[in-house]
Formats: sequence, C-alpha cells, structure tokens
Amino acid sequence: MDLVEIEVTCSDQRRHRQRVESRVSDVPGLVPPTWQQVVDLSYEPWTTARVVGTSGCTLDETLSQVEAIVRQVEAIVRQGQP
Repeated sequence: MDLVEIEVTCSDQRRHRQRVESRVSDVPGLVPPTWQQVVDLSYEPWTTARVVGTSGCTLDETLSQVEAIVRQVEAIVRQGQP
C-alpha cells in the first residue's frame, strides 16, 4: 500500500479562526487548541504533500479534491507496475 501525503489548508484567516474556535472534540479529555495556540505554532511547509485548500469549500468539495488526488497517485503507481 502506498502513502499519499495530503496537507489540508485554509488560506482565509477569518474562516480558519472561526473553524478553530467552534471546534468541538468528540474524544474524551481531548481539548482542542485555542486560536492563539494555533497562531503561535511553528509551521514548516511540507515538501512532499499535495495541498488541498478548504477556504470556501464544503466538506463534500474538500473530500472530492482528496479523492481526486488519491486517484491520480493510484494511476501513476499503476503505470509504474509491470
């Protein structure tokens, strides 16, 4: 099985903040980070991942983007196999 790295981003800071602040955990004891904690994180861009932008997208649209990437990678892998 091959690994497909997909980085999910939100370039709209207002929307990103709203998503972070409204997040509710369904895992007992897991407390989602605050907006300030997210802002304070050190971020290093991925160099091997495909990027999916979620700003302005519905969940279904985002999932469609992810599925399309997986299909593309799967096709590439199949071409390389005898």
